[in-house]
Amino acid sequence: LPAAELLDAVLPLKSSGPWSPAAADLGAQSVASAFRNRGWLEVRVSTSAEAAGSSVTWRVQISTGPLYRIGETRYEGVETVNRRIVERELDYKIGDPYSPRALYRSQSRLYKTRFFDEVWTRISTTSAKTVIVEISVKERRLKYLKAVAGFGSEEKERLSLVLTYHNFLNRGYQAEAAVNRSRIWLEYRGEFTNRDFFGTRIEQSTRFTWRRDDRSGYYTESTQGR
Repeated sequence: LPAAELLDAVLPLKSSGPWSPAAADLGAQSVASAFRNRGWLEVRVSTSAEAAGSSVTWRVQISTGPLYRIGETRYEGVETVNRRIVERELDYKIGDPYSPRALYRSQSRLYKTRFFDEVWTRISTTSAKTVIVEISVKERRLKYLKAVAGFGSEEKERLSLVLTYHNFLNRGYQAEAAVNRSRIWLEYRGEFTNRDFFGTRIEQSTRFTWRRDDRSGYYTESTQGR
């Protein structure tokens, strides 16, 4: 751990800056928090100040204690979604130093999959200085059909049917197929998204649209893909 760089980044007190007991207390808290966020959960920070003329020498003593590392991850509420899909969204692995930021990023990524309505993360520690992560989720409805009817001045009646599947092929793919129909046009649309393109964090999306317009004296067909 680059302790000197860490102290420079988190301490509110800077060389040649004004001295303040309140800032000193805040600095001690910032140092302790910074080390805890990097896995030293038992860190102890003590400070002392010595005045000499118009300057104050502030000393910070840090006892890091043992480094806690990530151990087992337990799941609750993961029923229809493949466990492998959940694990690939985690931003940590067993043996990594414990990091609240990594847990927060993992929770955020799980939300973005659209598989879950709610995600909770809890931790506990063991005598072996490992952190057990418990992830609880509430799965959302993964496949649904939506129908929308409307009326326009030119196309008159129109109908849209959209089928959405957030766990296509049980591999975490997101797929959507839609058909839009009216008296003067017909449109088919398909969209496919892979959040884990070739095992990376790159999101790949493919979209295809076919449309036909059949108006009085006007007929076209078009195809688009990206």
